[in-house]
Amino acid sequence: MGTATDIESGDDLYHEYYRVTLNPENEYATAKVVYVSPAGEVFAFKTLNYEPRMLAPQLVFTDFRRNRTTSVDHAERGDGIVIQNSESGREERVSAAALPMVIDAGFDRLVQSHWFDLIAGETIKFSFLALNRAEWIRFRMKSSEIDKASGMSEVLRLSIQPENTFIRWLVDPISLEYDLNTRRLLRFSGLTNIEKFGAGSGENFSANIHYRFAVDLRRYLSEKRWYPGVVSKWFEVGEARANGMREAVASE
Repeated sequence: MGTATDIESGDDLYHEYYRVTLNPENEYATAKVVYVSPAGEVFAFKTLNYEPRMLAPQLVFTDFRRNRTTSVDHAERGDGIVIQNSESGREERVSAAALPMVIDAGFDRLVQSHWFDLIAGETIKFSFLALNRAEWIRFRMKSSEIDKASGMSEVLRLSIQPENTFIRWLVDPISLEYDLNTRRLLRFSGLTNIEKFGAGSGENFSANIHYRFAVDLRRYLSEKRWYPGVVSKWFEVGEARANGMREAVASE
């Protein structure tokens, strides 16, 4: 579970819950993500398929606030990407990038695949797909420090910045924190892929996202006084609504 809070005020913005399926090699196969408002309302749902390419998973993101579904798939021929938007009815094709291509949560798989390189202080360069612009943006990622005084475990801190100097002026760096022992993502800070509430704003949240697992997650849900099984219910609601919207679009 990730809890997104406003960088300046600290107010809750939204929650995101993940269900990941592993393949026989214990690698990511698929993932489902449901997005919930602080009031407990499901407002978006996402599916990821890592099987074709671990760093560039197939993606279907449905935003119920906008009645919009965005899907990302690999072109049938070549290494390009196809982006479809149900709201505009447009299909856009993006050519392959020279650097390793990363889509959405594939950045976490990139971190895992270069774990020891990052610990050693090496810089990892990659191209990240900007869905709203239908183009690749070149980034570089490097460890900023390993904090040896952060409670029970050491933390690897990473910084991600655009390669282009002009874009760096416009976009703040993204900061990540990983548990050095479990390799789990603990915190994300920066521009998210979630549009701000309010139809047609076109601007995404910048947020701090704190991730919880297992016992810590159950404790948090108990503190919020959400009944047992509420997360499963949210997944059911999100998936049903997303499937319903796709079927409605297909029948038009």
